[in-house]
Formats: sequence, C-alpha cells, structure tokens
Amino acid sequence: MHQLPAARRILRRTLPLAVLAAAILPASANAELKVCNRTGYLLNVALGLPANGDFRTEGWWSIAAKSCMTPVREAMTSRFVYVYAIDIRDNEVLAGGVSMCVEKRKFAITGITDCWRRGYRAAEFAEIDTGLASDWTIYLEEGDGSAKPAPAPAVP
Repeated sequence: MHQLPAARRILRRTLPLAVLAAAILPASANAELKVCNRTGYLLNVALGLPANGDFRTEGWWSIAAKSCMTPVREAMTSRFVYVYAIDIRDNEVLAGGVSMCVEKRKFAITGITDCWRRGYRAAEFAEIDTGLASDWTIYLEEGDGSAKPAPAPAVP
C-alpha cells in the first residue's frame, strides 16, 4: 500500500493541492471546462455550477494521474466554478470554503442547503474564478496547499 505520511498531515490541515486554475483557452466552438490531474495518483472530482437560479453539484469524475478529462463540454456561462477532489481513500485533496452537497457514489444534486437533512454529505468546495471565460482548464498539482492562477499558455 502506498503511504504518504507527510502528505496526510497536510491533507488534514490545509489544501494539499495547489490549484493552478487558469489556462484560458481562446474562445472557440469547442468551449469546455477541462480538469487536469498533474499529481501522481488517481483523483475523484466533483463540480458545482449555477443552474436555474440554484446550484447543482455533480460527480464523481475519476481522473488518472497525469491526465485530463472534460466534465463540461459547452461554453461556461458562470464566472465561478466550484471544485472538490478526493483521493481513492476518501481523503480531501482539494477543498475550499463553499459548502455544497455530495454523495459517496455518482451523483447530480440540485441545491446546496440542508445536505444532511436531504440524505447527502456536505463538502467544502474550492471557488475558482474563471473571469467569465467560455473555456477553462483547471490544473490540480501537488503543492503547498495554496491556490494560485497559472499563466495562460502561449497560443501557437
């Protein structure tokens, strides 16, 4: 079994991933939200997005180490995206300060209040400011637990 004693201490105290959220891609017909896992281990990711005057959380997307996936394949219409990630042992690896509802198995939940009363678990999602970009890539990297925007990549 893979042991990460130092990382486990960080997981319990702070955000264990530096979220380098920001490769803003030029607007195109293929607008999307992409999440890239730059860690050395599998991550399970949940998203929270505005929907019809409320919020909707959805998950889980499993993202293998050193790979990306696209949970939203349409233009982003909200400035903020909410992200929560756990490892395969259910340890938080990306969390923030916005409480939203999740379930242990695959889910789609409308509303973010009264999670426990409705039979869900409350999780603290990280708020990512997309700046109203229609395309956005979130990079999840091992780091010191801080969230920093990454510079946009050079466009060839």
